Parts: sequence; structure tokens; C-alpha cells
Amino acid sequence: MKNASCLTRGWLLAFAVILGLMVPARGFSSSPTCGWNVSSFLNDTDNNNTALQLQSDGLGAYVTYGSNKGSKDSVLSVIQGNSCDWLLDVSSSLSRTVKLTLAYLASTVSTTPPPPFTGTENIAARIISICHENPLNNGITYGTMTFAGQTVQCGLHIAFNYNGNSYGLHLNPASLAGTT
Repeated sequence: MKNASCLTRGWLLAFAVILGLMVPARGFSSSPTCGWNVSSFLNDTDNNNTALQLQSDGLGAYVTYGSNKGSKDSVLSVIQGNSCDWLLDVSSSLSRTVKLTLAYLASTVSTTPPPPFTGTENIAARIISICHENPLNNGITYGTMTFAGQTVQCGLHIAFNYNGNSYGLHLNPASLAGTT
């Protein structure tokens, strides 16, 4: 990304994503078949009613629309066909965003330069959660989960622009200690 700064923090662990899959659950397979549009819900608070660092924009479920080539207003909410990873992309939406705060720095990684903001900001972001890279998941991805409530540890990557600069927030329990 142009002018990219990497913000790697172990403090974003308190976010929650609930995916409403519109397909039946599938058993584990060495070659998963994925590629589904999904309804994605981002929780705004945890079970103790504490505000999360990554939140919804308050406009309800994120669903795919306007994904035709050349669309100037689109949201993509899918389980990807090639990897069974979850992708929520509101970077090309004229009406949808996510809320993010960078106020809770609890990482041992350097905070130089400082984060671009510390309050809660509405951002047009591209979010991907990657499960297949973590060997602790034993090959389980979003597309191969077999029952509701199944737990997997997945990396999370958020890309966004703010004040003309591009940023990436990366959390991955397999390669970045403290970001589970």
C-alpha cells in the first residue's frame, strides 16, 4: 500500500464477528468447496457490555451488493471460494463503514509513529479473517466448520485509509504472539 504504516497490536482481541451463513454446514474436507455470500454482523459490545475496538456502523447486517465490475458503490461480504476465508470489504461503499478505535495500546511493539487516531472513527475498510494458515485449527476454516459455536483461531487483517495514508492492522495468533 502507498504510504503504508503497519500497526501491529495485541489489543484488538476483544472484537467479535458473527457470520450468518446462508448455506448448510459442511463437513471437513481436504479440498473445501466455498464461495458464498454471507450476512456479516459485527458486535459493538462484548458479553459485559464493554465497547469493542472494531464495531459495526449500526446499520445492520453487511451483505454483498453492487459487486458488478465497475460499480461505484459496493459491499462484499463473502466466504472466499479459493481459501474459505471470511472477507468484508466496505472500502468501495458510499454508505457503509466500520467503526475502529486505536485507543487501547497494550502491545509490546513500538508505537512509533503513533496511531493516526485514538477516538472511534468510521472507516471504509477491507477486513479479512484467515483461518487456514493456523496449524492449531487442524485444517478447519470458516467453510469447513461442522457445528454452530465451533472455535477456531484465525488471523485478522484490516486495511484502511485515513487522512491520505494507508494503514494495515494485522493480528495473527500463528505468527504474531499476543494477538490471539
